[in-house]
Amino acid sequence: MEQPVYDRTARRLHWWTAVLVLTSGPLGLCQATVPDEAMADFLLRAHLTLGLVIIALTLVRVVHSVVSPRPPLPDSVTGRRRLGAKVVHRTLILLLLAISVAGVAVWITSDLPLMPWSATREAIDRASAAAMTHRVLAYLFTALAIVHVVGVTAHDAIHPGTIGRMRRARAVPEPGLVEAERVG
Repeated sequence: MEQPVYDRTARRLHWWTAVLVLTSGPLGLCQATVPDEAMADFLLRAHLTLGLVIIALTLVRVVHSVVSPRPPLPDSVTGRRRLGAKVVHRTLILLLLAISVAGVAVWITSDLPLMPWSATREAIDRASAAAMTHRVLAYLFTALAIVHVVGVTAHDAIHPGTIGRMRRARAVPEPGLVEAERVG
């Protein structure tokens, strides 16, 4: 039986966010440890710029989830796993927003210019409390994202099709086409 899938917008927002987070996180970590100041400043600017895009995508995701509700969880997700899935998904979005707010707090308290491509690591060092909050929230997000990926992967191993709900819509063959010509 086919499981209901997320709509195209939800899938794109999910994967764009995932790619940007997987890019921005390492940039943020590297900028703090790279000895070359010019490279560190470049990495910081890239991290800040991607962070702004992540904020925008996350807000669009929240609006989209209200306007176009997600498909129901498969029947194979029951009891505590159903509650766990809802809690993990909502907490991931809340953490993305909290990380973003903390990142903006770093920006404000460090006296950075309004344009992220002018930022320097030296300015960020002045925002230590906000930067620590941003960092801790990012680590919590990473841990929860790992729980999410492991949970979805494990469930898909037992009940195939779970991952497909977010990968792409099921291909529906057009009537009259032979097997080799089917769309998909």
